[in-house]
Amino acid sequence: MAYLCRIILLLLTIIVTRAGVGAFDFQYKSIGPGPCVHVTLDAILTLKLKNESNTQTLSLTGAKVTSGTCKADKTELTVSTAQSHRVHFLFTKSADGAVSISYKVDYKREGTTDLVMDSESAPLTDTSQTYTCASVDAVLLHDDSGHNFGTFFVSNVTYQVFGSLNGTFPEKVKTCSIDSANSTLHPGNRSEGEDLTDGSTEFVLKNGSGAVCVRIHGELELQYQYQLSDGNLTTVKLAVPKTALVSGFCDEERSYLVLRYKEGEANRAVVFYLRHKGSQTLLENIETIIKLDSAKFPGSKLANVLVRSYGRIDDQLETEGSFYGCQHERQFLGADFALVTRHLRFQSSGASLAEGFSTTRTGCPEDVVKMTETETFSSKQGNQTCLLLSAALRFSIPYTSRQNKTENQLVNVPVSPDVKVSGHCNSTVLQDLTLYFYNSWKLRFVFVSTSSTGGSPGSSILGYTLDNVTLTYEENPLIFYNSYTTTTGPVRTVSSKSFETPLKATANGHYHCDSTMEITFTDGVKLEVKDLRFQAFRRSESGDFSGDVSTCDALSQKQRHYTVYVIVALGVVAIIAIIVVVGVMAMKKRKRNSYQHME
Repeated sequence: MAYLCRIILLLLTIIVTRAGVGAFDFQYKSIGPGPCVHVTLDAILTLKLKNESNTQTLSLTGAKVTSGTCKADKTELTVSTAQSHRVHFLFTKSADGAVSISYKVDYKREGTTDLVMDSESAPLTDTSQTYTCASVDAVLLHDDSGHNFGTFFVSNVTYQVFGSLNGTFPEKVKTCSIDSANSTLHPGNRSEGEDLTDGSTEFVLKNGSGAVCVRIHGELELQYQYQLSDGNLTTVKLAVPKTALVSGFCDEERSYLVLRYKEGEANRAVVFYLRHKGSQTLLENIETIIKLDSAKFPGSKLANVLVRSYGRIDDQLETEGSFYGCQHERQFLGADFALVTRHLRFQSSGASLAEGFSTTRTGCPEDVVKMTETETFSSKQGNQTCLLLSAALRFSIPYTSRQNKTENQLVNVPVSPDVKVSGHCNSTVLQDLTLYFYNSWKLRFVFVSTSSTGGSPGSSILGYTLDNVTLTYEENPLIFYNSYTTTTGPVRTVSSKSFETPLKATANGHYHCDSTMEITFTDGVKLEVKDLRFQAFRRSESGDFSGDVSTCDALSQKQRHYTVYVIVALGVVAIIAIIVVVGVMAMKKRKRNSYQHME
């Protein structure tokens, strides 16, 4: 009997070695000369327990293999840490040879039962291949209550399983898809207007000592592309809710932020992988973990399968002491997804962050406010168009930043349908066109006729001018980046100063200036106007500009003509002066010659 026990113990020999710094090597064998499962990896295990705001990190240093199972369709390897916590690697094989993996953690607690958390099963490889993955991958763990959860961050992984009993493993290698995460997606069209629909929320990650190490604020939306059973591709939108649970890991070199949530019975997560290099923070990768449930992914080829997708970002977000801010829409592209953000603020640290975002902001290219395309606005009276205005319009508005400095914010007047228009056309003396946008903003153009005897429009008006422009606005923190005002400020009204050159047109005609002009307002506000065209005091069923055209080029041409006339006149005067001087000198010379002859 003792001999039999020794044989069994020999068959259950467990081999544990360390394969280099930071790499764990676990093997298990039951019968035969070699192991039936071989796992090498770097790993960080983090737990977020109920009623605790801090994230705990469990080390695998000194971990040992304590048990395992080697079966034809199921293999298990169990590792115990120095603190007696256990990590289980569970491999299953289906009839077609496909291999899946799941994980389970037994967290040992003093004076009570162990806390058990496990992951969903995910496809891995097949029995003909060894699985490798260099990239960091987040494995989501949770208990039955859903109040306790963890993340198992694994990288530099090699999984060899279901080999023959003599210890041989397949030589073919399958590399994980996240190691080659080249996106086939293209950025979608992005609106140049301001988005005032604020669905933002703030997520905060705290390290084991309770210090905040990552803070993110904004709206997050996933646009996920998946394959249908007929082979075609389609896209679904998934919003990251405000109730998403936060977990992750932080140290001096890296930070991992996990936002996980449940939609119906389907688990989802977005993971941000950050690297700290000196005073800079680099967003290296974004990972999505999505279960393709039938409710959100109807007709999916991979029904109810947990899939992972990676996006290589490699984007420097911030420098030390600043936060990354991207007010406009930004799209981070992955292999199968686009993470769309709005009103984004992001700050992280290898040590700890102060309360709230810092005052210094590192901006993004998307916040460079480019002028919109030319847009035409009109007002009707009955079925007739009485006012027309066409232009691209962009304001420069001074405001006070959180650093207590005066900044100038560029703000576009958006294009239709984000603009409402009204006008007043009854008067033959004064008419106006008003644009309404961004909830409480309005821009009013006032036109005044140059001659009127009270007759009907067009019969007694000799011409008209753009007399003044007024802007009414409020300082909204969703428009003014990093504003000192964190709430919407008071309503302000500014008016244009007098125009140096009158902008005027003839009766029944219109004004056009295809160059860019700048209109100066009170309080330092400026309006950049490109390709301006307007027509007032008209009655026409046509929505097109008509009649004679008065242009700014014509005015410039006249000015150039005046300049030429002045130059020519000065030239003539100079020539006459030269002739006079030469004549006087010649006369003097003749007189001297005459005196010499008389002598």
